[in-house]
Amino acid sequence: MIPAFLKRRVLGELFALTARGFELEAPGLRGLSYAETLEAYARFTSREAARALAGGMGEAVRRSLLGLARERGAGLRRLLRIRSMEKAMVLARLGYDLLGIDFSADGQGGVCMAGCFFKDYYSPEICRLMSALDEGLLCGLCGRDELRFSRRLTEGGASCLARLA
Repeated sequence: MIPAFLKRRVLGELFALTARGFELEAPGLRGLSYAETLEAYARFTSREAARALAGGMGEAVRRSLLGLARERGAGLRRLLRIRSMEKAMVLARLGYDLLGIDFSADGQGGVCMAGCFFKDYYSPEICRLMSALDEGLLCGLCGRDELRFSRRLTEGGASCLARLA
């Protein structure tokens, strides 16, 4: 069991990274519980992604989120001396659990997200934009180049399926 203070800290770091990707300051989170912080993150990302898409900035924001997340994933890979896909996926599962995402991996680069806290907050377009974070973090963590989604919950799929290449 991960202590609540650690869950809030990790989520706060993700919030800050994501806000940077949108070229914004992260909102204040002081006094919020973990659940309140997760909900605030979902509302913030949904709102800002919708604004970016409506303003024609979706691709620029996607590239920014992808780069920042890839850098963070690669930094964790170095810091924790992760050398195998198996170890990377153990860490990824912990991170996704913190976000209310039911994550599993097959050890060969295939990933499945059977349930997702964000599916009720994101449209398919917002999900595609925000999945830049998934791609960047997982590619950086695993030392891979790309994460390709073949199915998404927000598009009516029973789960999200993707493959690291």
